[in-house]
Amino acid sequence: MERLRSLSSTANNYVIVTTDSIPVKHEDAFLEGHGTSEVDGELLATVCGITVRVDPLVYVRTFRARYKPEVGDIVVGCAIEVTQSRWRVELNSTQDGVLKLSSMDKPDDVQRRKTSVDELNMRNIIVEDDVVCVEVGCIHRDGGLELQALKHKCHKYGKLDKGMILKVDP
Repeated sequence: MERLRSLSSTANNYVIVTTDSIPVKHEDAFLEGHGTSEVDGELLATVCGITVRVDPLVYVRTFRARYKPEVGDIVVGCAIEVTQSRWRVELNSTQDGVLKLSSMDKPDDVQRRKTSVDELNMRNIIVEDDVVCVEVGCIHRDGGLELQALKHKCHKYGKLDKGMILKVDP
């Protein structure tokens, strides 16, 4: 445990188990967040996880928590539905992501306006159960995710031809 703490201390995050003391400087003002409790002037973890400090807020992100996406994250997901001009992608998040046809480059790398012919040929690009690498482009107020796979930004985006998704419990 000490080795893990020494490795994570440079990032200001600590691996914490229940009832471990969370290292905070009491001269610094801090707010108790999720998974923390102050007992006898000491900040203790009430769940297992990794401590995160955002300005004065200190909280513990649990190991079993679902993925909470942020704009700019590069994620691997599985296409679960092809609908009109968009794919629905499962990301093991609270909501599925939406990859619009307009947010994806054509396979021939030509940047142009998408037409109704492109919409009819969507299944030639990605079908259900295909594994895709995409970037989180936007998070709506309701938590909906808008994804993008623009190859001019990164050549790794789009359908992944080889490999599989393997789920591992932490």
